[in-house]
Amino acid sequence: MLRLDLAITLRIEFDRDDELFAAAGVSWGIKVFDYSMVLNEPADVHCPVVEMCTRSKLSCLSWNKYSKNHIASSDYEGTVTVWDIFNKSN
Repeated sequence: MLRLDLAITLRIEFDRDDELFAAAGVSWGIKVFDYSMVLNEPADVHCPVVEMCTRSKLSCLSWNKYSKNHIASSDYEGTVTVWDIFNKSN
C-alpha cells in the first residue's frame, strides 16, 4: 500500500511512459513518484522524487503527451498552471 500523505487524493496521473506518476489533492501540492521504485522497494511510506507546492487546492492533473517533464494542474479557483517537474517551476 502506498501512503501519499495527502489529505484527500483527488487525482493520480501517469506520464506518457508510465515511469512516473503524480498525485494531487486538497493538500495544496503535487507529488511525483517513480513507479518502479514504488513497486519494487518495500517501504511503508515512499518519498516523492519531486514535490511542488500550489497556491490552492487542486482538482485535476494532466501530463503533457509530448513533453515528459510538463504537467498541467487546475485548482478550485479556476487557475490552470503548467509545471516543469524537472525544474520544479511553473
